[in-house]
Amino acid sequence: MNEEDRTTSRRGWTRRAFLARGAAALGAAAVGPAFGLISGCRAGRGTPDAAVAPEGAEAAELPVRSEFPMVDVAGEPHAIGEAIGRRFAGEIRAVFRERRGWFDELARFATNEGRAAFEAMVEASRRHVPEVVEEVRGLADGAHVPFRDLLVLNARCELEAAQLAPAANPGCSTIVIAGPDGLFVAHNEDGDLAWRGRMFLVRVRPRNGVRFLALCYAGLVPGNAPAINDRGLAIVTNYIGTVAWRPGIPRYFLDRRALEATGPDEAVERVLHPERGYGFHHVFASAGDGRPRAVAVEATPTRSAVRELTGTYVHTNHLVLDELREEPQVESYLRKSSLPRYEALTGALAAVADPGMLGPADLIHLLSSHEGAPYSPCRHPEGDVRGETLACAVFDVPRRRLRLVAGNPCEAGWAEYLVGEGGR
Repeated sequence: MNEEDRTTSRRGWTRRAFLARGAAALGAAAVGPAFGLISGCRAGRGTPDAAVAPEGAEAAELPVRSEFPMVDVAGEPHAIGEAIGRRFAGEIRAVFRERRGWFDELARFATNEGRAAFEAMVEASRRHVPEVVEEVRGLADGAHVPFRDLLVLNARCELEAAQLAPAANPGCSTIVIAGPDGLFVAHNEDGDLAWRGRMFLVRVRPRNGVRFLALCYAGLVPGNAPAINDRGLAIVTNYIGTVAWRPGIPRYFLDRRALEATGPDEAVERVLHPERGYGFHHVFASAGDGRPRAVAVEATPTRSAVRELTGTYVHTNHLVLDELREEPQVESYLRKSSLPRYEALTGALAAVADPGMLGPADLIHLLSSHEGAPYSPCRHPEGDVRGETLACAVFDVPRRRLRLVAGNPCEAGWAEYLVGEGGR
């Protein structure tokens, strides 16, 4: 194995093995009969392609867990939040315990020198997205944690920007393959170790909204991790460390609003609220009108750029669209973490003769790359890196399928979910 191969594989596949096998799509897990909005199954254990292994590699046992725990909830916003909080109270309280020092400093700032900004964010949220605030209140009631603590946690990006201390661990790497006959969106969800083993799925049926399935961080409203709704809208989001911020609606609250959009255009409109408080990136993809379509949107508090996606597209955690790439960003984070992952993925895709032939397992392999470790697409705790890849999601948009890996894609099994038709 040469040095290039060694840098692209920790215990999974080499780039040589990937390219040697061609771009043949691999077998998918069987999907069971539909039960409501989503149906799912447990996949067999093993690497995404057991037939292709690194040179000299031995078979290794992989974690048994291939699915996230799930809860079904329905009703008004407070009832939805309360049901989620009650079911995952232990996970929510554990996150606060493990990040106590960090959270106490965030809460101290929101109570003292950052108080005016925090109160302005809460007021803007109550005025423009009151249903999301009520969902947070329900989450607090269900988990028996202070409401204010969850408001602070859900405004963490804006509060950290106000402190000039952007989060050290947020990651996330996204690949879109948009061809004439298919559309795939693949995404690694990176986060702090406090959330390892504490993420979960919620299947939500709002009383007067669009139903959705979302991967969730304990303590945060749904929307900041991969999700898909019953209109076939697939959603992924990437943290952007912009220098600019303002005391507007927290980005997590706008993520939540996007979950009930009926298509990409409405989703873009929802996240680009004129009183948004911070930067972000989203990909919204659907085949709702029979034509697969993906849209990327980048934003700062005052500017935005939207692009219809064709061919291949890669995004990590810095602004790449022409209209915004010169906007001030946290350079240390961009150079140290985001840019290496971006270059690893764009380089790997450039080496594929026909990206349009890639399937879900191929994309999971690409996101299993350890090139540039420890700041690689598949992230593991190492050195000063505390965060890791918590999940990997691949959306087959026209077929309304979501393949979801619980944990690092290089190590874990996966489960697949099928979205039923919405609007009924």
